Amino acid sequence: MKKTEEETSALAHLYVSREKIKKVFLLIFFLVLLTFLIISFLRYQLVRELPILKFQTINAPAPSPVPLFSIYGEKNNSLKEPTDVAVNPLNQNIYVADSGNFRIAVFDRYGRYLFSFREIEKDKTLLMPIYLAINLKGEVFVADRKLKSVFVFSPAGRFIKKFLPNGDARYGDEVNPIWGPTALFFDQYNNLYLTSIFKEHQFLVIDARGRTVAQFGRKFKAKAMDEMPGGFYFPNGISTWREKIFISDSNNRRIQVFDLSRGKFLSFINTGGLPRGIKVDAQNRIIVADVLENVCKVYTTDGKLILKFGKVGVENGEFQHPNGLALDGRRIYIADRLNNRIQVWAWPVTILIPVGKIPFQWYLALGFLLLLFLVFFLLFFLKARKFASRDFLARVVREGMTNQAEKKLKKVFVSEEAYETFVDFFSKKFLFPVFSSEEEKEKFVQKFKIKKEKAELFVAAEKRRFLSRVLLLLEGEDEKEVAQKLRMNFKSFSDIFKIDKSLPKKDKK
Repeated sequence: MKKTEEETSALAHLYVSREKIKKVFLLIFFLVLLTFLIISFLRYQLVRELPILKFQTINAPAPSPVPLFSIYGEKNNSLKEPTDVAVNPLNQNIYVADSGNFRIAVFDRYGRYLFSFREIEKDKTLLMPIYLAINLKGEVFVADRKLKSVFVFSPAGRFIKKFLPNGDARYGDEVNPIWGPTALFFDQYNNLYLTSIFKEHQFLVIDARGRTVAQFGRKFKAKAMDEMPGGFYFPNGISTWREKIFISDSNNRRIQVFDLSRGKFLSFINTGGLPRGIKVDAQNRIIVADVLENVCKVYTTDGKLILKFGKVGVENGEFQHPNGLALDGRRIYIADRLNNRIQVWAWPVTILIPVGKIPFQWYLALGFLLLLFLVFFLLFFLKARKFASRDFLARVVREGMTNQAEKKLKKVFVSEEAYETFVDFFSKKFLFPVFSSEEEKEKFVQKFKIKKEKAELFVAAEKRRFLSRVLLLLEGEDEKEVAQKLRMNFKSFSDIFKIDKSLPKKDKK
C-alpha cells in the first residue's frame, strides 16, 4: 500500500529529528569524555591525582592513604634531612624545617620551590630549625634546637621577633637558656602548645596574647607503658582534638592524653616504636609518624589502632625516619628525614595513582583512553551515510538483488519520491526518506540543471558531510557529474556488488 505525501513527509521529519537527537547526544557524550580526559591530565600534572570515584563496600577494611608525590627541592635548593612541615592557612604554601641546610624552605602546594629563609638578627641565622607551626595570621614560628629559642617570621620569611612567653627575656637567653622548645602547635583560637626538652621535659600552653596559661610535666624514663602520667621522655609531637590534648611521649613509646581545660591526665595510647609528629584530622583520626618502625600509624581518638601505612625504604611510599607531619584537607605531608624529602599522601576519596617522579604509567593510561575515544569517534562520526538515487534502486530491483543490497548496505537514504516508489520492494528498516525545503532543492536545480528529485538527494547528502562521511549510490551519468563537482564519493551498482563490467549481462544483449 502506497503512503500519501503527507505521511511520507511526516515520516521524513520524524526520522531526521531522531537522527539529529542521536547525533547531539553522541556529540555531547564525547565532548564530556574529552573534557574529562583533559581535566584529569591537567589535574594529575598539578596534584598527581585522578578525579575518579572509588566505590567501597560497607564491610570493606578501612581505606589507607596513598602516596601522591614527593618534594625534594631543586638542584641547589634540595632538601637535606627535613624534620618538620607545616601548611600556611593563608595561601596553602608548604613550609619545611630543612634542618640539614639550617633554613626554612617554602614550596607551593604542587611541590614547586618558591624561596627559603634563615636570617634572624643582624649577622645571625638559624642553626638547627627542628619544628615549626603557623598561626592564623600566617606567621611562622620556628623552634631552633641549638639556639634554644622560638623565632617568628612573616609568611614571606622576614624575621619579626624572638618569641618570649610572658615577655620574659630569659626565654630568649641563648647563653643561659631556661628551656628547650621543641614541638609546636596552634589551635583554632591561636593558642600555642609546645613541648620543652631541657633539664625538665615539659608541656606548655601559651594563649594568643603570649601568656603562659599552663605548664606541667617532668623528665621521666618509664619502664612500663602506664607508668608516671605527666612524666615525659623527649616529647616530640603535640595536637588537640575537642577537649583533649595528645602528646607524643617519644622515648617512652606512648602518647599521653590530657584534658584541655583542666590539664588532667586521661589516658595512655601504647604506640610502641618511637612516635614523633602527631596530628588529628577532620575525621577524628590520630595520625602518628613512627621514626623507629618507619611507618605512619592511624588511631581513633580512643586509642584504637586503625591501620598503618608506608614501610622502610627509599621508593615512593616508603620512609626512612619519618618525623614531623602536617594536614591539609585530605592531604598528609610527612617529613621523610633520611630520604631528604617531604612525602605527600592523601586519603582515597578518589582513586589515586601512586607513581615516581616520572609518571610513565599515567601517560600510558592517558594514551589508552585517547585511543578509545578515537575508536568511538571513528565508529560513530565517520561511519558512511549512504544516499541512493532512483536509478540505483531501479537497477537493484531489476537485477533481483534486493536481499543482497539490504545485507550489504544495511540502510540507505532516498528522496521522498523514490521512497514512495520502492518502499514495498524492501524491508521497513532499509529505506529512509530525506526531507529538504523547496528553496534548497531549487538552488541545486538551478545550479546543476538536474531534476528536483535528484536535487533533494544531493541537498540531504550535503547537509550530512560535516558530521559523517557520505557515499552516494548512483547510476545516471548526470548524477555522477554533479557528485564529482561537489567532490562527493560515489559508487555504482557494479562497484557495490563487484560485477565485472567486461562480462556479458542479460540486459546488454
